[in-house]
Amino acid sequence: MKKLFLFGVSIMCVVGSAQAAELSCHEAPDTMALVCIDEANVFRNGDVRSSAIYQGGPARVRKTSITMVVNCAKNVTTLQDRDGVNFAGNLSSTTAVSSTLSSWICGVQKTRIAKGLRQF
Repeated sequence: MKKLFLFGVSIMCVVGSAQAAELSCHEAPDTMALVCIDEANVFRNGDVRSSAIYQGGPARVRKTSITMVVNCAKNVTTLQDRDGVNFAGNLSSTTAVSSTLSSWICGVQKTRIAKGLRQF
């Protein structure tokens, strides 16, 4: 079971792995679709931080092959595929989802160091 935090309200949700983690999720108000990050697994290299993206509905979310990479000092967010190739850039304020997740990633206090992490 996993805890999902939706605008300060937590619900329990099966995520499909045996390992428990607390996911912070943004819920689309019209579709109830969830886009989430695992704050316990945010990586950093200087001002650049990253987190795997989870997606799904109100009953279940799954880890995707997408990583959100944020330069917290420059307020620039990109998405990368599993090969590290950028396919979306400068998303920090484009949508409510990207804005919210970017700020959450930058706000994580305990991060893991990833010396090879880079945005571009």
